[in-house]
Amino acid sequence: TKYMLLCRHQNTGQIHDIKISNRCFENLAKSRYLGTTITNQNVIQEEIKRRSNSVNACYHLVQNLLRVFENRMLRRIFGPKRDEVKGVA
Repeated sequence: TKYMLLCRHQNTGQIHDIKISNRCFENLAKSRYLGTTITNQNVIQEEIKRRSNSVNACYHLVQNLLRVFENRMLRRIFGPKRDEVKGVA
């Protein structure tokens, strides 16, 4: 079993395990709860950075798909490209 000690002020950084009735409880400095990273220092910068990196990675993965989708929609709306001089599509 694990636990996390949270306080309003900066923690001294001491991480101790607690032993009660021959059971050891491990202290955590960082944990994920419902998809959110929680730290014992009560800072949100790490969670913001993680979400920003996740959004950037997702955007770059689908960027090419978005470009193809946009081209298909434009062709559907305006028709295929045509050469006005030759009259060929």
